[in-house]
Amino acid sequence: TAILLLQPYTVYSIGLWLSFAATFAILILLDVFKILEKAAKAAWWKKLLYYVFTRLAITIFVSFATLPIVALTFGEISLFAPIGNLLVVPMLEWFLFLAPFTVLFSSISPLVFLSDSLYAFVFRLVDYLCKTDDLLISLRPPLVPHIAVVGCIATLILLVYPLKKKGLLLLPSGISLALVAVYLTVFMHQHASITDVSYFTYKENDGIVITDRNRSLLVDISDGSASPAYTGAYIAEKNYCPELAGILFTHYHSKHVTTLRKLSESVNIHAIYLPITDNPDAQNHMYSIEEFAIAQGIPVIRVTYGKSFSFAGSTITVYAPQYLSRSTHPVVSLRITAKETDVLYLGSSFNDTKLDLTAEVSEAEYIVYGQHHPKVKNPYSIETNAYPIYGDSDRFVFSENKRAGYVMDGDGDIYVLPMK
Repeated sequence: TAILLLQPYTVYSIGLWLSFAATFAILILLDVFKILEKAAKAAWWKKLLYYVFTRLAITIFVSFATLPIVALTFGEISLFAPIGNLLVVPMLEWFLFLAPFTVLFSSISPLVFLSDSLYAFVFRLVDYLCKTDDLLISLRPPLVPHIAVVGCIATLILLVYPLKKKGLLLLPSGISLALVAVYLTVFMHQHASITDVSYFTYKENDGIVITDRNRSLLVDISDGSASPAYTGAYIAEKNYCPELAGILFTHYHSKHVTTLRKLSESVNIHAIYLPITDNPDAQNHMYSIEEFAIAQGIPVIRVTYGKSFSFAGSTITVYAPQYLSRSTHPVVSLRITAKETDVLYLGSSFNDTKLDLTAEVSEAEYIVYGQHHPKVKNPYSIETNAYPIYGDSDRFVFSENKRAGYVMDGDGDIYVLPMK
């Protein structure tokens, strides 16, 4: 109440709600711990079991109590969170405990060396644990918040009654967590067979996100700014694939390193796909991206222009960028094949290049005409057996084809192309 009186706007703070929910869960557990604490005084091994149980119970129960807020706000959770509370927090407590002694004995070189080595080891271990892959799961599937809310309400109802066995307060959380775990497992197993290619626009830029077998690949065909990359990560999360399996750069730009740096600060990137290029300027950018990725411990996978490579159940082909005299930015094109469905992305001004993709155009079920610079000058010829999708708001005037589909116009649009 005092916090809200002094700072009314903190009612909108997610951190405040998470703190209240976690504190409330711990207060509920205090009554349960009082009963167990008496039995734990009998022998040393019972004290040890009591210590381990209380830490586990607090971690699990707090995770359950905050689950509705986390599901609605973030849409994802790391399975490392309980492990982090049990391992990382004690490490940092030891760090805070030893810090004053390090300051007091800073003039003694052996002790300084020992403390520095200890701190470096702790931080390396924490960094390694926090970057462990394949532990991020989506909470966006329906019913997850509802199950958690029902469990929380059941706990509140039990608090009204003077229970003889206080341990019954843990029953709703245990049942709810079990239901969420089973539901998510079944849902993600069924969703693993779904492959989607999402095309999104951001102002005059665009990008593609491939979600396949619970993995996501961000195809960064933008000007290198951070916003399209964040949009791609958001699309992956909405498609229940928060683990970013990789980023594919179709071309190289001076700002791509900045994009990668900003994205890596908030998203754990599993791999970087870099096409091999002979262009001297592009090579410099490629080496900069590769150097940054290696420094961050991100694996680099080299791909060849015009040669297909696999991602999950999809096959991707990136064609060599085409340069026009009127622009320093290349025209990029790529092909995505999954479940016998082809998606062909043709960059803006593709018809002004010498790249011949006649066969690919005739085979594609979806043709995405990108809206990235340089702007188109020559109209597109539309194949009647394709399902063209236009990236520019004014490009529909170039075709009278009745099968032209829907026109992509406006900023920040997202279009999902289901692979059949």
